[in-house]
Formats: sequence, structure tokens, C-alpha cells
Amino acid sequence: MSRSPSAASGCIVCRSRKVRCDKSLPSCRNCTRLSVACPGYSTDHRALSRRDILKSTEKIFRAAGKQRRRMGACEACRASKDQCTRTRPSCQRCLLRKIDCVYRATDKKPPQARPQQDSPFYSAGAVVVVGGFELHLSELYSSTLPEGDTLRCLVNTYFQRSQPMGYTGIIHKPSLMQALDRGTALDEFGQPTLHIICALGARLITLDSIPSLCKDAAYSQTPGDAWAEKARQHVLLTAHVPTTQDLVAMILVCEYASKTNQHALIFSLSGSLFRAICLLGLDAPHPPMAKTQAEVLRQETANRIVWASYHIDSLIAPGVDKHSSWRDNYPRIPLPRSDQDFLALTSGSLVSLNTIESSPRFSTVRTLNLPALTTIIIRLRRTVLRIIRTTPNEAAPIWSYSSPFSATLLKLESFYNAIPDRYHLTDLNMYMHKDQHILSAVLLLHLLFHAAMFDLTRISLPGFSFPLATGFRGAPPVFLQDCQRRCFHHAHEVSNLVRKVLPDKAMIADQPLWSGVLFESAKIQIVFTATVQNDTHTQEMVRQNLRAHLDLFAFLHTGKEERSPCVRVILSLCMLFGLDDITREFNGTNLDLDESVYVTGSPEMHHLTNFAFFRRARAEIEALQSNVGITRTSSCGSSQPGLLSPLLDPAYGAEKRVHYEKHRPQANNQDPEIASHFVSHVQGQEPSLPDPDPPAEGQPSVEDYIRTAEEMGDYLAWTSMDALPSWEWPPWDTIHPSGLRSG
Repeated sequence: MSRSPSAASGCIVCRSRKVRCDKSLPSCRNCTRLSVACPGYSTDHRALSRRDILKSTEKIFRAAGKQRRRMGACEACRASKDQCTRTRPSCQRCLLRKIDCVYRATDKKPPQARPQQDSPFYSAGAVVVVGGFELHLSELYSSTLPEGDTLRCLVNTYFQRSQPMGYTGIIHKPSLMQALDRGTALDEFGQPTLHIICALGARLITLDSIPSLCKDAAYSQTPGDAWAEKARQHVLLTAHVPTTQDLVAMILVCEYASKTNQHALIFSLSGSLFRAICLLGLDAPHPPMAKTQAEVLRQETANRIVWASYHIDSLIAPGVDKHSSWRDNYPRIPLPRSDQDFLALTSGSLVSLNTIESSPRFSTVRTLNLPALTTIIIRLRRTVLRIIRTTPNEAAPIWSYSSPFSATLLKLESFYNAIPDRYHLTDLNMYMHKDQHILSAVLLLHLLFHAAMFDLTRISLPGFSFPLATGFRGAPPVFLQDCQRRCFHHAHEVSNLVRKVLPDKAMIADQPLWSGVLFESAKIQIVFTATVQNDTHTQEMVRQNLRAHLDLFAFLHTGKEERSPCVRVILSLCMLFGLDDITREFNGTNLDLDESVYVTGSPEMHHLTNFAFFRRARAEIEALQSNVGITRTSSCGSSQPGLLSPLLDPAYGAEKRVHYEKHRPQANNQDPEIASHFVSHVQGQEPSLPDPDPPAEGQPSVEDYIRTAEEMGDYLAWTSMDALPSWEWPPWDTIHPSGLRSG
């Protein structure tokens, strides 16, 4: 190996490390030993500043898949002359060997997210295998961006688990992986995007590890929080001068915030995202179809950013125009391409939402892909939640063909009947979906449909006092009963989805939409079995469904010190509506209730209960303004101050018992004023439903429960929507909910 005759100084790798360079050709010995490409001895390198030298060296090490050794190794690594990761309080080598990791007092400690000792993962010295790679969970608490195999592990986890879940499929995976291999990912995608992708991947890996590492132990730290915080700070700093790259990071920050109950952050960022899209003109009609791969990538990324904004807006402002940026409007751009076309960057055919809605009975739906189908059902559910907050039109009764209620109901059924066979929930399809990493997204599609159906028809049940519910006064009894059956049918179908999920609960552990839908489904089934169909068979079916819901809620709340607020409300409603055995089964002898048992929120709060997104966001702000700490909870509820009282807390004592006795129906109390609009419509009619079992001696009757539900009318609902054009409605006797396929 010869030396360079003209080299006046060593290579920049050696200069950055402040070690002697032997100036050998073609590579110095230090670079050969480190397995990195020696940059050579160009005279141009002599003029480089120290900052430029360090920056160039970082790129050289990243291109080689290596982590550059820094000053400040721990004592054990110094003694053994091994590479130290410098993570605090323990480096990876000391953690793996279970020895004390001691740093010199003069070493500058790198910033950390929060003390790792409080984490069950750190105390367990946890190591997990992800895709054949051993990952030390303590690495997920670092504030510096990971490199090499750790970075690729987190990115792959994000693409496999998080990206197919909903509105975040906006990053082209091959482009990002190629940039990682070239060491140019920071330049091409931006540091905030990589930070938040790593945070999402770290959260998913941790959730998978909870059962084996910390079981039911309470924990307050979230791996990846430091990366997410850096991304959040950048997004807020650049909100006034956004780029497309910044909007991608903003969307991913919204996703992370939705999983960590940062409702106020999402509410604020959603408005910024909408206006940034307008500033950049991403929502404007596109030029003719893109031809080159670069054009396809640029156009599809812009489309998915706009649709992601629409999806986020649907999450935070379900039916309440005052809180929404898009309101009754929607993007006038093509729906997202299929994931296959997006990955291959092929042009393919583009379809607009306007074309879909104007097609007869959604006939074009059969050719659509999963992202487009999810967008359509989100649009339909927005419509539902706006409709139920409108007052009835006397010129078009709710049961008429031309009413928005009937037209939207038919649209929903037409859409579901047109879903391609490959997205049905058969055993074989579910196996293939799991292999393709899209099972959670397909389940979400079915969940949103059933939620939209019972969101619309629940106003036919006593107690769900949305403005449109008054339209059922004077409705034909067969129409009323049909809507009630449909409502219960789709609430029951959600319970069937829960049973499909229970064997592999982790795949929906981080999806906030599931908790709200499960909660509403449970409320509907409790009210239905008490006020409409009070026979033994239906009661037993509801009991089994509630047990499945409560088991899933318990899993979603794993690691929290107190019970989920959703569970407390469900158990309280069970006590009020004759399912005391469920309350005792899951709550023991603690039966105290609280006045915060909600079924539908008050009109002053847009019929949003305390669980609604906006009210939880407002509670966060009020708590911060009053210097009250925000307590993190799982996505199925909130324990934040001022949000919900502990519904079954024995400390509440006798006052809550008085409130419970006030609302609990008394046995066979024949109050003449129970002839509410619901009862007046079914009296004297021959119901098509099976006759309910007569109440046992000393037990409340169906009429008693109806009166209780009506008295709780200000507490029974939580969402809203908007109207669509009318469809011709077939005769009611030709439509039956049992004819709807469950997938």
C-alpha cells in the first residue's frame, strides 16, 4: 500500500476524529479499519470548515451503514476500546452485558427525552427481535435520530403497520428506502419526517412488546416521544412558510397526536394544514395525466396530502360545521390511486368522488381500491353526522323517498353492496389481508360502514335526542321498527368485528376510531334491549357482545393505573337499564354511579358528549390554563381533569346513590306521561318484532326503561354529518337489515 505523494493533510474522516492519517492509497488504514469509504486527500478539503468536515463525515458513515464514534464514551467502553453508543443512562453494550454504565463527570450528556429508569422496558433490559434484527428498546428513548439497522427497522415497522391504517399512506416507500441506502434521506424527505416516522414505528414496536415485557404494569413514558417532539416543533415553526415536505410531516404529527391523546394539537394543526394546502394550490385541478414516474410521484403525493387533510378534518369535526375546515365541501381532485399503482408509479386511471356519487347505485365502486373506498365511506359518515343535527323538513318527511335521511341510508347500503369481493371479511380474504399488511385497514372500512349506519338510525331509539329525531313523530310504525332493527343489526355487527379482532388485538391497539365506535355500539345495544326488544334471547346476545367490548377496552387500556372511562360509563348504563349482572361481573360490589353517564350531549355542545374530540381538546386547553397537569390515557377515554368524573368511584358516596335512584326505573310505574313520541307511535300497532318477555315481578318494564332513556335524552349521542342528493327509495317491505351482508 503506497502513500499519496501530494497529500498535504490527512483525509477528512481522520481530521474529523482528530487522529493521525497515514495517507495510504487507495484508502487510509483508519478508514479501512472502520469499513468506510476513504474520501481521499484532495487539496480542496484543506479549505473546509470544521462544520463542513463533520457534516461530510456523517454522510460517509451513513452511506456505509455505520454509526460514527463520538467523544464521551462510558468507562467500560473506554477500557475495552469498544464503540460506545453514548445513550444515557446506559449504552447498548453495558445494557446487553448487564453491567453498570458510568460516564465521566466532564462529558457533556446528550439530551434525552426523559429519565429511562421510570420505563418498564428499561428496567427489564428489554431486547426484541423485529424482522430478524435485535432492537434494544432503550434506544427508542434517545433524542438523536437513529442510524443504520435501527433506522431501517423503525421505518419498515411504520410502513407495515401504520401507513396502511388510514390517512397516512402519503410516502412512497421505495423512494425513502433508496434514499436511506444512498444516505440522502435527510435531504430528500427532511429530518422532521424521519423523526415522526421513527416515533410511530417505536410506538408500534412497544405496543407489541407490552404483553411480554410489562404486562399490566402502569407506565407513563412513551418511546419515540423525543423524536415526535422535535417533529412537532419544526412543524409549528414552519407553518407560516410551508412546503410539501412540511405538510407530510404535519400529517404524520397529527397521526401521532391522535394516538397519544393530544387533541388540542390536532385541532390546531388541522386548520393550518387546510390553509397551507390552499396556499400551495394542492387542491386545484391537476393538469393532464402525469406520464413520467417523477410526475406521477409528485401528483399522487399532492393528492394524498389533500385527502389526508379531509380525513383528519372528519375525525376532529364529525358533523359540526363550526369546527370543520372542509364543512360540506370535499376535494375536487382524483381519489387516491391504488397502493400497487402508487408503489410502481404507474399512471393508471383516476376517478373523482363526484363521479362516484353520481353513478347509479355506486356501480363504479366495484373497481376501486382500498384507499378510495375508505375515503368514500368517510365522506358518507360525515354526511350522516351532519344530517342528524339538522331539523326535519316538513315538506319531505323523514320516511319519504326524497328525504336526506332515506337517501343517505340507501346510499350507504348501495355502497356496501358494491364493495369488491376481495375486501369481504371471509376467512381466506382475512388471511391474505394479513399477509399483505392491510387487514387492519380492511377492518376499519367495515367498521366505518356499520358506524355510519347506526349513527344514522340510532335517532329512532328513545333517548338519542338529536334534532332530526323529532322527524319520527308521526312516522309509520313499520318505518320506525325497521330503523330500530337496522340500528341494532349494525351495532351487533360491530361486536362481530370485535370477535374477529380479539385473537390479534395488537393490530388495532393504536387506532382511536375503534374506541369511539365500540363505545357507541355498546350504548345502542343496551338501550335497544331495554326499550325495544326485551326478550331473553336478545338480552343474552347483548350480554355476550358487551363482554367482548369490555375485554377489548381492557386491552386498549393496558398499562394504565385506572379503569377506562368508557368501561365505567358502559357499566353505569348496564345498571340503569337492567343489565346489573354485567356491572357486577366486571365491577364487583362497587356500584356507585355518577351523574356524568352520557348517552347524548346537550344541544349547547352540538350534541357532543365529553368523549367527543372537540370537548376533549378544549378540556386540555382549560387544564393547561389553570396549571392542572394533563394525564395521558389510552385512546378509548380520558382521565383529564374536568372531563369525566370517576363514574364508579366509591368516594362519591351517598349523593351519587341518590342520583342513581332518581334515574333508575321503578318497577311497573305506570306514569301516564310516559307516552313520549316513541310510545305514541307503537301503541295500538301490531309490532313485527318478537314479543318481549314480560317483566319479572318487581322488575322495571319496557315502558319504564323508555321513560328513563327519554329523561336521559341530553346525554345519549356524540357525532354529526351532512346531506346528500336524494335517491329513489324502494318499498320498505322489500328492505330488511338481515339481507345486508356482514362481510
